[in-house]
Parts: sequence; structure tokens; C-alpha cells
Amino acid sequence: MGLQGSLHDMSVADLIQVNCQDKKTASLTLISNGKEAVIYFKDGSVVHSEIDQIIGEEAIYKILSWDEGEFILNVGAQSPQVSIKRNWSGLLLEGAKRLDELTDQGEELGLVKEDTSPEKSEKLNTVLSQYINAFKSIDLAAVAGIDGIVKAGAYKENIEGAVLGGIGAAAYNFGKRALGLLKMDQFSYTLLKGESNTVFVSALNKSTVLIVVSDNSTELKMDQINKLMAAVAPLV
Repeated sequence: MGLQGSLHDMSVADLIQVNCQDKKTASLTLISNGKEAVIYFKDGSVVHSEIDQIIGEEAIYKILSWDEGEFILNVGAQSPQVSIKRNWSGLLLEGAKRLDELTDQGEELGLVKEDTSPEKSEKLNTVLSQYINAFKSIDLAAVAGIDGIVKAGAYKENIEGAVLGGIGAAAYNFGKRALGLLKMDQFSYTLLKGESNTVFVSALNKSTVLIVVSDNSTELKMDQINKLMAAVAPLV
């Protein structure tokens, strides 16, 4: 029996990324709501996938939406064929795009109730701005998706949004992966402390993180962070 786990601990996208970065040759079997799918890796590349009668890239895009179930990894298993030639990062990007399109369609049909009004976005930016102005040691506060896209932010220094979002996504995915492998609790937050600055990354929900960067002239206190999280969580 291979390595087993839950999709609550590691998402399908996380599993693909981890196995490709680790240069695995293996099969990954996923079971969710009575359905079974398999993904094959060879030397860190996704080479084949199957679900029902669907094979190749389309099977991957269907599986990426699964957020509950179990997985079994059998290291060394060989793929019966090569049906995928796109690199793993391209697969994940295309999969994320398709999921976004499905969400947009759901919103048009009234199936998705998330409030994405300009007023709510403006309020989020206002809350972040008020926060960094209230504490001298805070250089920035931002909200980003786990895909690395910054949704709102307030900055005392000119920092590239793509870099900031990438840091938040990387910290979230690493923390979730590490705790999942240890079979510990869900990821909550992490601190990256340097000589002059501290980066705080916390999960607001399954798809969004809060990023706070402070200088080390004043200690970053958790009660300050908790107040900010309580203010922004209802807005994302």
C-alpha cells in the first residue's frame, strides 16, 4: 500500500506540485464522492490521467475541482500511456482559469453568493490602510488569493504586487503541505523573520491569505494581527 492521505490536508493542485517538484515517478489515485481517478507522473512530469472515460488534460481539469476525498500515492508505478505533454505548471494555470470561469458562470446564474461589489473592495482597502497607519512598524498589509493574485493592499513602500502575492501563496502552500505530511492540524499562519523585517502570512479561508510585513523596530504583536483579521475576514 502506498502513501495515503486526505484531500482536506492536501489539495489536488498541491499533490501535483509536490510530486512534480520531487521528480516522482508514481501513480496518484484519488477517490471522491464515489468517483475514482488516477494521475501518473514520470520523472516529475504529469504524463497521463484518467477519470471515467476521460483521459489526458481534460481529466486533470475535472479532478482539480475536488476538495474532499482521499488519495493514495504508489511510488514507482509506471504509466500505461502518455496522454499529457503540457508541463505541470501550465496544467495548474489552465485548471485555475477554468475553475474561475465556472465560478463566473455560477455568479451569472445566481448560484454563487459571494459579494464582490466595488463598495466591499473599497472598504477592504480602507481597513488595510487604516491598519498600517495605526502602527508605525507595519510597512504593508494585503489580502491575496492562494493563486498569488493580490486582491487589496496598503503599502508604505513600493512593493511589486506579483512578488507579494507569490510570497503569500508560497508560504500558505508550504505550511499546508508540511502540516499535511505530518498529519497535523490545518494551516493557520506562519512567520518569516529576517534581520530587519518580519513577514506574517495567515489563512483567512481556503482560498485567501492575509500578508503583513513589519520592520523589527517594534515587536509585531498577535493582538494587532487578530484585530486586523477580524476586520478583513468578513470582506473576503
